[in-house]
Amino acid sequence: MAENTYVAEETNIYSLRGHANNLADRTSFSLLFPSACAAATVSAESAASFNVGAYFREYSDGPTWWKQEQYESATVWRGTLTFVPDVTATSGFLKIHALETFDTPTANVVYVYGMTEETLAATGDCFAGYDTAVPMGSFVFPGAAGEITIPLTDAGIAYINSHTGENCHIMLVLSGTFSDSTSYSLGGMEVYSTFASPEHATESYRPQLVLYSEDSGAGAVPPSWGEITAATPSHRHRAGSTVVYRCYSAKDGAAESPTSGAVTITDSTGTVQVAAGVMTHTATGILDYPYKIDADAATGTWHVKATLTYGVGDTARYVIERQQFEVV
Repeated sequence: MAENTYVAEETNIYSLRGHANNLADRTSFSLLFPSACAAATVSAESAASFNVGAYFREYSDGPTWWKQEQYESATVWRGTLTFVPDVTATSGFLKIHALETFDTPTANVVYVYGMTEETLAATGDCFAGYDTAVPMGSFVFPGAAGEITIPLTDAGIAYINSHTGENCHIMLVLSGTFSDSTSYSLGGMEVYSTFASPEHATESYRPQLVLYSEDSGAGAVPPSWGEITAATPSHRHRAGSTVVYRCYSAKDGAAESPTSGAVTITDSTGTVQVAAGVMTHTATGILDYPYKIDADAATGTWHVKATLTYGVGDTARYVIERQQFEVV
């Protein structure tokens, strides 16, 4: 049994927000809450942390003793995480780290869903995506900061296995904040927690997906990246230079060629420069992909993903190998 750990991908959306407000006198929260739950407005968040939960505001435009005109608003936050698993899992768990908690009685449960949307965006469809999502597990809001481990349900494992090598979008939804909610019943004016995002400075705090999988077979050796000039194994390349990315594959101690190989290259800004570039067999068990880095290419850390396919049809299997390099 092999343990595989995946850190959540850095994206520009770690939580989605539904908000509703009213400027009429003494508008009941019960009228605002369903609108907020149904994504009256939706916004994206990109930071070192994200919120899950709900909170309410009540204030006036004058002194508290006057309250000539009352303003009330309701806001709902749902956490979103993206992982790209590359194994067939038999079990696993999600691990997140709570940074702060606010009025979170133990009765408040957070549900974990595997979203069926192909892409994650700041839209009402994604905000309410749990309606067609897969239940993956749940946890009780913590009473203090610290690590939280959520075992995944069988349905959650099946969802992950149906997205091998693809984006798994996971949504965290506080109980009582679904779109059909008709009243405020969470037990406090503020019921939410703040969690560390994939951009948190402390690496151990970043969300992780841990999957357990069967070994891929006796003697199976996963591919590894090398460079065409083995004597100078540098991972720093100048803008404007041409580099060759090489993938080695072997089984039972002997070189074995995949049926095909494809490369995706993403620059330091998150822009895909190569999508499914076809690798060339240059020798048994060796696939190459040459790439010319533009002279004005963005500097920083670039990412490479190679998908090696073995076999065809229903018996096909594949291995995904990731690497990164610096453009200077």
